Amino acid sequence: MLQRLIHSARVNVFESAQFYYWLLITLTFHLVARHSFIKILHVNGEAEWLSSKFITALLYGTTYGCCIISAVFLRRRISKLYLNTWLIISCISVFNEFNFYLSNSYTYDLISSISSGQGFMNIRITFPILFLGIWREIMPLDFSKNILKLLLNIVLVNAVCVCAGALLNLGLFDSYPNSGRWGYSGFLARGYSVILSGVFLIHLLSSKRGSKIQVLLLILALIGSGTKAGLLYLGLTVFIVVIRSRKIRILILGCLGLLLATILKWLPWIVSLSDFWGQVFEEYGVFGTISSLRNENLIRLKRLLQNDYEILSMLMGGAVRSEKLWVEILPVDLFLFFGAIGLICWIVFFISWIPNWKASIPLLVAVLSGTLLAAPMAVIIWGLWLNNSDKLE
Repeated sequence: MLQRLIHSARVNVFESAQFYYWLLITLTFHLVARHSFIKILHVNGEAEWLSSKFITALLYGTTYGCCIISAVFLRRRISKLYLNTWLIISCISVFNEFNFYLSNSYTYDLISSISSGQGFMNIRITFPILFLGIWREIMPLDFSKNILKLLLNIVLVNAVCVCAGALLNLGLFDSYPNSGRWGYSGFLARGYSVILSGVFLIHLLSSKRGSKIQVLLLILALIGSGTKAGLLYLGLTVFIVVIRSRKIRILILGCLGLLLATILKWLPWIVSLSDFWGQVFEEYGVFGTISSLRNENLIRLKRLLQNDYEILSMLMGGAVRSEKLWVEILPVDLFLFFGAIGLICWIVFFISWIPNWKASIPLLVAVLSGTLLAAPMAVIIWGLWLNNSDKLE
C-alpha cells in the first residue's frame, strides 16, 4: 500500500510534467496578482499585508519542498551543473546560518531569518536553480512554448500599462510609488517589469517573430521604467542583438568613452530637468547619480568590513547579511553572501549555462544592478527562454 502511494506520488507529482506546468502557471498568476495588490497598497501608503506574505511563503515553500523531493527521485537525470551548483550554494547557506547562530545564539531568530532575512534571501536565490534543473529534464518543448507565450502576453499588457501610466501620470503604475522619482512599471514591480521586458525584447528581436508593435511596446516599457537598468537592457540589446557590424560597435564604444570623459559637462544639465535627480546630484555627486546611490552602499560596506574580515568569511561569506546590507551589485553581493567559493561556483555555472552574449544580457545588467537573483520568477523565466532559445528561433 505504501509503495503504491509513493509510486503514485512520484509519477503524478514529483516526476510529472503536467504538475510542474500547472505549478508554474499558478506561480505566474500569483506573481501578477501579488504585485498588483502591493502596488495598490503602496499608492495608498500601506505595506503588504501579513496574509499576503503568508500565502507567498506557503506557495513558494511548498514548491521548493516539491522540487527537493523531485531532485531526489531525478538525481541521476538532472544535469550535474544544476544539481551541483544548488548543492554547493545550499550547503554554504546552511553553514553560514549555523555559524551565525553560534555567534548570536541569544538574539538569533530562525523565523525572522527565513521570513525576511538572510535565510529568506538564500531560499530565493537557490530555488530557481533546482526548479530549472527539474523542468529541463521532464518538460516537453510545447509546454515551455505555451508558458513563454502566456508570459509574453502578460508582459505586453504590462507594457501597455507602463505607456498609459507615463501618458496619464497614473500613480498606480509608478516604479517608485510616493517617492517623487519618475518612472512607471505597470502592474508589476519595477525589477520584474524591466527584466521580463528585456528578456522578451531579446527574444523577439533574435527570433524575428515579433511584430513591430510588440517590439515598440517593450522598448517603451524599458524607457518608461525610469530606471538605469531599463536603459542598459535596451542599450545592450541594440549593441549585441541588433548591430552586427564590428565597425559600428567600435564607433559606439568610442562615443561612450567620449561621453564618460566629458560627463561633468553634460550631466548637470541632464539632472537639472528632474527635481529628484537634481537633488541627488547636489548631495551625492556624479558617482551617486550614475550608480543610483550604490556607491553609498559600497561606503557602508567598507565601514562594516573595517573590523577583521576572517579567512573563513573570505571563503564562505556570511559575515555581511542581506538584512544588514544589500549592495545591489551582483558580484559583490554573491561574494558577501557565499564567499570566494560560492562566487567561483556561480561564475562556473553561468559560463557553462549561458550559450552566447545575447542570452547573457540579463546577467550583464545584474552586474551593475543586482536584483536579478533576488527575483526568483524572473530567473526562472529567463532560464526557461535561455534553455529553449535555440529551439524557438
